[in-house]
Amino acid sequence: MNDAWLRDLAARGRDPEAWERLSEDELMLIAYQQCLFFGATRDGDVAEAIGTLYRTLLERVPEEERNELLDRVTEAVSGGATNILALLPFLQHETSVAILSRAAQSFATLMPLTNGDEMTGPRTLVSMLEHADSPAVQAGLVTGLLQLGDRRVLAHLLGAWHKLEPEARVLITQLDTPFAYAGLVEWLVAWLEDADEDSRSGIAALLARLPALGRGRVLEVMRKFPENARDDRPEIEVTGEWPAAEFAGRLETRLRSLAQREESPRHMPAVLAAWGVTAVPVAPVAPAAPKGGDAS
Repeated sequence: MNDAWLRDLAARGRDPEAWERLSEDELMLIAYQQCLFFGATRDGDVAEAIGTLYRTLLERVPEEERNELLDRVTEAVSGGATNILALLPFLQHETSVAILSRAAQSFATLMPLTNGDEMTGPRTLVSMLEHADSPAVQAGLVTGLLQLGDRRVLAHLLGAWHKLEPEARVLITQLDTPFAYAGLVEWLVAWLEDADEDSRSGIAALLARLPALGRGRVLEVMRKFPENARDDRPEIEVTGEWPAAEFAGRLETRLRSLAQREESPRHMPAVLAAWGVTAVPVAPVAPAAPKGGDAS
């Protein structure tokens, strides 16, 4: 790759006045090269310029095309053409939770390991939560990790809901996933057990949707980190699979406990029904006997 050409593009990327004369395609090319250049050099000035440039992308380039830009940068990272840091502009400046989620998944699964720790990428993303400057970024980081489905990853997200803005919590409960992962189901139950009143309805609604989203199946999966490592391991391995109602047996006591202590408005009946768990009737409270003697 021609270094002088990259530096020329980097210079144009730092000139907002030049952007007005560029087409969407040219703007995308500049952004692509800027991401790669930053990944290769870790230049602070380039990082600052990308932030300004990305805001222009948000104004002028549709989400679908920004998704394509992410695909191209991810391919470059996966192929070794640039560093994992090339994905940071998406994680720091994007506003679409869908794009942020995909960027987070790529970052988590492509980040080189530190001291052989397969959770290097997921740990790094979790550490970014407290410094995220918008609810959308927070939601994108969390949903990206949730959709990996690997319980080793989700273990690092336990309690992460305490670090989230209220709007981020709402965005996370709107998660649309093609699979019901065992680790995701258990993470949501743990969140529901620890949730504040404002979050309970959204968490319960997502938990109730999961059996249908997963087509009645719950999967246990293990991911390969990094996924582009040169070995014969599969990128994703299904290590367990259950009908939703059978898997719910593992959580039946916890789900019933949540239902029994729930006050109005009640969200758990829909969760129990979705997972095929029979609700235990709540016993009516007997009226107190009159003071001073026999109730008769």
